[in-house]
Order: sequence, then structure tokens, then C-alpha cells
Amino acid sequence: MATQTKRHGIYGPSYADDASVGTESWDVDDPENNPFVDLDESGVPPPGRNVSHYLVCVGLEFEIPTGATIRGIAVTANCRGYYCKDNSIRVYKASTLVGSDAANADWWPSPVSDKSWGAGTDLWGTGWTAADINGSGFGVAISAARQDGPGTFSTVEVFYVDITVTYDLPISGMGATPVFPALLRSRQGTPDDSTGREAEGDARKVQYQKLPYYLAYQNHRKQGAALIGYCPKGDAVVGRTVRERLDEFPSVKDWGAEGDGSTDDTAAIQAAIDAVYSGWGGGTIVFPHGQYKVSSTITVRDYVRLQGGGAVGAGDYSRSCGFRVYTGRAAANTYAFNVKAGAGMAGFHFWYPEQVTNSQATPTVYGWTIGTSTTTADIRDAVDLHDLFFLNAYAAIRLYNCPRFIVEHIYGQPFSVGIYADYCLYPCTLRDVRFDTWYAASTDTLYAWIHTNGRAFDIRQAQGLFGYNLQANGYKEGFYLNHANLRVDLFGVDVQASTYPFHIQACDDVAVHGGLLTSGEAGIAGITCANPLTGYLGLFGLRCFDQGGDTALLTNTSGTAEIVGCA
Repeated sequence: MATQTKRHGIYGPSYADDASVGTESWDVDDPENNPFVDLDESGVPPPGRNVSHYLVCVGLEFEIPTGATIRGIAVTANCRGYYCKDNSIRVYKASTLVGSDAANADWWPSPVSDKSWGAGTDLWGTGWTAADINGSGFGVAISAARQDGPGTFSTVEVFYVDITVTYDLPISGMGATPVFPALLRSRQGTPDDSTGREAEGDARKVQYQKLPYYLAYQNHRKQGAALIGYCPKGDAVVGRTVRERLDEFPSVKDWGAEGDGSTDDTAAIQAAIDAVYSGWGGGTIVFPHGQYKVSSTITVRDYVRLQGGGAVGAGDYSRSCGFRVYTGRAAANTYAFNVKAGAGMAGFHFWYPEQVTNSQATPTVYGWTIGTSTTTADIRDAVDLHDLFFLNAYAAIRLYNCPRFIVEHIYGQPFSVGIYADYCLYPCTLRDVRFDTWYAASTDTLYAWIHTNGRAFDIRQAQGLFGYNLQANGYKEGFYLNHANLRVDLFGVDVQASTYPFHIQACDDVAVHGGLLTSGEAGIAGITCANPLTGYLGLFGLRCFDQGGDTALLTNTSGTAEIVGCA
């Protein structure tokens, strides 16, 4: 058997007064949710006593598993009463009084104590289903009566009411020893002489005595999971319950997300983020494998991390966890995911189902897939983006007023801009980023638009940006650098088939250490300075060629650059 207990009162559901019995009303407006009734009215009471209305206790939100057999209902009130006994104690089913009266001859306690009615085998004279118990109209009605004559002080007060339901779990279709899920580790076999522990059997099975717990887990996570032990393999592990293990990483499906690619999961995803933020102050939300449709901006709140399936790639992207994005069509300055300070995303691909195919000439304009702040007053410190694949985004990542960001393992072929960084005034990191012709190859119609208009890395005011292993292929500009206060160190760059591998409008302190820069045009250098170079530019160990294979390192209108070991 299993039990569930719910409490009415102490910040729980509000009480109500039912005048279908008695003469005196309960005061149910007490700010501490402790209703009371005075039964010491002057005059002669009706046949020897004054009688209260029913105190109504419903709306307890039980969660009895469907198909369970109800065995009994017990009620306990934490209360006190002076010179009072029960008048009538009944139960509600669907907001209607049903069954037998459980009133007894015991005095109400004084001082405060518990008074009980019913038991684990008492059905109160009627039949019950799980739906009856789980319904909002299930509960208890309590009426008290004064026992002495006129002038006797008599007050009844209720502090809280506990209702306990005893039930048998459904067992249809289950054998006596079903195979247990891997979450439960079962030790079986003979003792291991070397360790003093029991040896582990190959099979994880549920003993008959533990079958109710297993079924409780299957039917009711919150209750059943708290009863099942969890102990992963390995030495020196600490045993816990399955519920403790599950609560470590809430799943977006706990809030109703489907991940089937067609159901709009926007509201469920946002609800999960808001709950983790408000309930725990932040944390990780797991996205089981699936395709999650989003249709409006999702705000990833401070210190919340969205964790997908991990591996992403350009082959069969449906094998990884991802988003089908419908957000931001024809709205270039919007974000599909608005990432707050300390927040992050990892392990997702992004697919725009309504974007043009690679055989079309002009892409549909969309907003940024991921963005941070839009003003200098809104700092988004320490944003963390990992293992993301942008298959056909119009614009991928916009990092504004975003100091100390870490962006790693980013792939894809965003059409207009890959990564934009501006007003990032503390050290930041870009590592292992590659924008290549995965969606539109050089023979596709859309490739011509990307090659004429696209920009892989757009870096503006960034004071202390460090980049490692950054690659771009097929864009108009591989790297576009434009700010007088731009301080960047890049290690290992690879830009190919781009009109301007490096296009420098303005810089303060830029150093490029090692790499290959190949222009897609004849006579275009690997590095082009569109304006007089006033800041420091250091080039170390670079190889630069134009389309014809001729060496072409730097086009510079004026100014100086430090060049070491370049060819």
C-alpha cells in the first residue's frame, strides 16, 4: 500500500464556510488562515448546545496514480475547543457532501492538540476513484457544537487539517519481478571475500517486496522516486534517492515541452527557465533529444544554462538536439534567444524551416539567433555558448556589452553575419569557431549572395579579445575589424575563398599569430586596410595568397605594421 497526505491551512488553500448545518459562522478571513467560531452566544442554546456551520477544507491537489484502489481516508485536525464536541464530520466528493458521518463523542482538545476521524481502512460509506481524490472538490467538512448551558465560554479554532489517503498502486500488466530501470542498482549474489561487500548480479530486478515502490516511481515521480534508491556503479559512491537524482537537472519536458518539431514549445521552455531562475536562482535545464519549435523570443535568464544533446554536426543534424526557429522573420534587430548575464547554451543546432533553400538567390531576413544586450547600461557579463551549430541562420550570434564571454565550438553557415562583438570591455574568448559552406556550396545559387554580402566575424569595440582556431570560408569578409579601441589577439586563423580575408577599418592593438589567408579575388591581399592605419598591427607567421596563388600579404594606405615570418 501507499499513502499521500495533504495539508489544508498554514498558507495552504483558503477555508470556506458552509451554512447547510448549524447557526454560527466560521471566521475564515484570519490572516494566518486559522479559522475560528464562537459558540457562546447569550441566551438559551437550541436543545442544550450551539452549533457551528461546516468548515470547508477542499482544493488539496492530491496526485493519486490513475487506476489506484482507494483503501481509506483519515482526517486529523490540529485544533482546540472549549466545552465542545463534534456535531458533524463529513467528506466532500466533487464539492458534494457524501457518505457517512464520522462525528464521535470525544471532547475537542484544550490546549491545542490533534483530533482525528476515519482511518486507513475507512471509506466513509462511499466508493472512491483516484479521480475523485485528485479533484478540486475533494475534502472534509467539520462542524462543532457547544455542550454546556448559557454563559459558558466556548470557542473552536482550527490551525490546520491533514487528510491522508491510503491506496493500492495499479499492478496490471506487471510480473512479480520486472526488470528494473538502470536508475536503481540492485546488489545480488554472494559476498565478495576481498571487499566484504555483496557481489553484483548481472540483472537489475525488483524483488517482490519492492514492487510497490517501483510502480510508484513509474506512476508518480514525486512520491515514487523518493522511495527508490539510486546508487551508480563504482567505488565510494554515495547512495541517494531517484528523486534527489532527478531534481539535480530539471528537464524542459517537466514543464510540458514536446520536442516533436511541430508543437510550439516556446511557452514551455520559457516557463522552465523562469521556474529554475525564481526557484533556485539559476541552474541547468536539460533538453532531451528532440526538435523544439520556438516562435517568439525566449529569454535565458541570469545564471540559467540550457543543455542540449552535446554533439552537433553538419551531417544529419536531426540526430542532435535542436531548435526549429520561426522567430524574427523580417525583423533584423530581434533575438530568438535573449541571453542574460551568466547564462549559457550548449549542445544545440538551429534550423529555420521557412528560410530559403540553397538553390535560391536571396535569403529571407531574420533577426539574430542568439543575442545579448542592446544598450550600454545593460551588462551581460560571462555569457557562455558552447557546441552550437547554425545550419541556415541569417545572423547567428550578437555579443554586445558582454564582457568576459566564452564562445567555443561554434559551427555553421550563417548567411549575413556569424559572430558580432561590440562594447565588450573586458577579456573575452573565441575558440574553435568555423563558418563554412555546409548549407550552400560554391556551386549553389545562394552561395553567391553569401560571398557578396556575408561577414563571418564582425569585431568592433573589444578590449582584450582572444581568438583561437577561427575559420571562415566563402564570405565577402572573413574578419571585419572596425574600432579605434579594438584590442585583439588571434592565434591560428584560416580564411579561404573570401574577397577580404581581413578587412580593417580601424584598430588600436591587433596581433595575428599564424594562419592562412586566401582571397577569393585576384590581386586582393590577405589583409586590407581601408583607412590609414593609426594603431598597432602585428602579423606573425602568416601565409597570404590571392585567387591566382600569388603572394599578397597587406594592402595599406598609410601607417606601419610589424611583420615577422610571413610569406
